[in-house]
Amino acid sequence: MDTVLEQQRRLHEERERIEDGLMREKMLKKNTVRERINCEHRMSQLLDRSTACATKLISLYEDKDGLRQEEIMAMSGMDEFAEFYRKLKQLRDHHKKYADDTEEPLEMEFLRLDEERKNPPEELQSQFVVVRTISAPICCWSTG
Repeated sequence: MDTVLEQQRRLHEERERIEDGLMREKMLKKNTVRERINCEHRMSQLLDRSTACATKLISLYEDKDGLRQEEIMAMSGMDEFAEFYRKLKQLRDHHKKYADDTEEPLEMEFLRLDEERKNPPEELQSQFVVVRTISAPICCWSTG
C-alpha cells in the first residue's frame, strides 16, 4: 500500500529516531562496566538498524524500476487533482478492507527502547537466582 515516496519518508524518520537514540545512549552516564557493555550493545544494534535503513534508502533513490519517477510525475502532472482523489479512494478502500489492523507508530517503539534502558529486564540486571549445590563428602563409619 505504501508508495515509494512514503517508504522513503518513513525510512528517513526512522533514521532520525535512531540518531536521536544513539545520542541519548552516548550522553547516558554509565557507572559500571555492565552498564557500559549494555550501552555498547544497544548502540551496535541501533547502528546496524541505521545501516539497513540507509541501504534501503539508497535502493529506493536509485529508482531502477522507475516507480519513484512515475509517482513524482503523476503528482506534478496536468491532472494532479485526479491523482489525489484516486489515491484518496485507494486509501479509503484499504481502510475499509483492513479496518481492525493497527500499526504501532515508530515513536512507540523508541519509547519502549528508552523504557528498557531505564528499567532493564531482570535478565539484563542479573537479578536471577543462582542455585548451587554443595557436595559434602559422605563418610561411612563402621561400628564394629
